[in-house]
Amino acid sequence: MLRVAQHTIRLAGALAAAVVLGCAGHPPAKSARALSSRYFGVWMNIGPSFHNWWEIGPSGAVTYGYDGADGACNSVRGTVLAPDRLEVHYGMTTRLYLRRAEGDLLLFVTEDLTGVAVNKRVDVASICRRPDGTYAAGAPAAPSSH
Repeated sequence: MLRVAQHTIRLAGALAAAVVLGCAGHPPAKSARALSSRYFGVWMNIGPSFHNWWEIGPSGAVTYGYDGADGACNSVRGTVLAPDRLEVHYGMTTRLYLRRAEGDLLLFVTEDLTGVAVNKRVDVASICRRPDGTYAAGAPAAPSSH
């Protein structure tokens, strides 16, 4: 009985070593999570009381926004869940579905279908630009002051 147990332990050890060595030469598979290129671009919320933008590209999605005239431009990176789905943490977790609409619009629909944000395509220079043409502090496209 002892001999069978020792043989089983050696076999298990050899099997574990083979698995480890077999995996060592292969890099992990690249994540298939990427947003569809149909959503790539810079998008601005068309609601007049919302000051937020999305920059979407091959590396993922980032949302920018500022609060009021004196607010700084802040950004939050979204986690890609599927080609048409994001998760964003703004102090709470929000899951969003992306949908293209006529007129080159992009809709962000909450997972529970309680909210829809309509966004239009804009130039990158519009990110965190206030209605008066000035930029909120920290805006990525703000002209340098030199």
